[in-house]
Amino acid sequence: MTENLLNLLLKDLKTNHRENERLSDQVLSTLKCLFPRIGLGALDLVDNCKVEKLIGASTKRSCFKVIGSSRTPYFCYISANYCSCPAFKYSVLRNEENYTCKHVLAALLSDAMNLTKNREIPDKELSEILRQM
Repeated sequence: MTENLLNLLLKDLKTNHRENERLSDQVLSTLKCLFPRIGLGALDLVDNCKVEKLIGASTKRSCFKVIGSSRTPYFCYISANYCSCPAFKYSVLRNEENYTCKHVLAALLSDAMNLTKNREIPDKELSEILRQM
């Protein structure tokens, strides 16, 4: 259910941001309602340009690199809802308390608003990142 609501939110967010270049109160309320613990933290990461999409030079495979609040880089695979951070492993995978972590949410939000910095890297480097995830 959360996944469907998140997809609707991202669709609204994409349209709203494209038309107004800002987030409506409705989108912000929905974000806060769906993700009360991580929504604002995810927006903060987006606002501070902490999200980067890493793209393999020839394969065009990708993952997201998000610099966390502790300045630690975390790697996210948004299509699989996965992050390398400890919070994801603990509160999403282990305890099933949350649907996702703030890093994945930040990558999703940044991507939907077309605010993500894209950086092409060698395929071998991307493969190593994905292998370590």
